[in-house]
Amino acid sequence: MQTNTASQLKPYSLRKKQVHTLILTYKFRFITSSLLADFRSISQKNSNKSLKILLEHGYLDKNFEKSYIIEGKGPRYYLTRRSIAYLRETTSIDPRALRVMYKNGALSTTFIEHSLEVMKFYLQLRTLYPGDF
Repeated sequence: MQTNTASQLKPYSLRKKQVHTLILTYKFRFITSSLLADFRSISQKNSNKSLKILLEHGYLDKNFEKSYIIEGKGPRYYLTRRSIAYLRETTSIDPRALRVMYKNGALSTTFIEHSLEVMKFYLQLRTLYPGDF
């Protein structure tokens, strides 16, 4: 996993949907391309492009193990220091809640999978009860 440093990153102006992706990642702590595609009702190809741009500009990082290939899993994306600072400056999210996000890169696989299951459950509820979520 290669993490960009602040000195390597060029200024990049985020679009509204990209900010929404960061907020969504904050809410669920981790996100995958397929879950983002389901959430937005877009193709997984477009979802991959969106996540790749945020990854390249240092707003997301990914957790990926070789075993994911065999299991048919994709990378698990999470917020970086850059995105946490951006959200702190531009949103009304409680800074104390954002501070917890700094530890995302060191969390266990079990915790990551649990976070993804919470998002899957949310998407199921949203499908069952349209307009309520």
